[in-house]
Amino acid sequence: MKSRHRRPSVVPARADRLWRWPLAVAVVIFAVSGPLHAMGWTDLVYYASLGGLTLGGLAVPVGLLGLRRRR
Repeated sequence: MKSRHRRPSVVPARADRLWRWPLAVAVVIFAVSGPLHAMGWTDLVYYASLGGLTLGGLAVPVGLLGLRRRR
């Protein structure tokens, strides 16, 4: 039995809006890594890839939390 006085959580609604930004930044980082690698900046590509993987790893659980939002 559900409580009538319980407020719906705003966390899933915010997560539904927020998961796209880290994923979009990760995509841009990976797209820029190709030309940087071709120019010989392999150290920068390495650290950029780590940052992109971190952002992608952050976007996935936030997106899954956003799936709990009732439409």
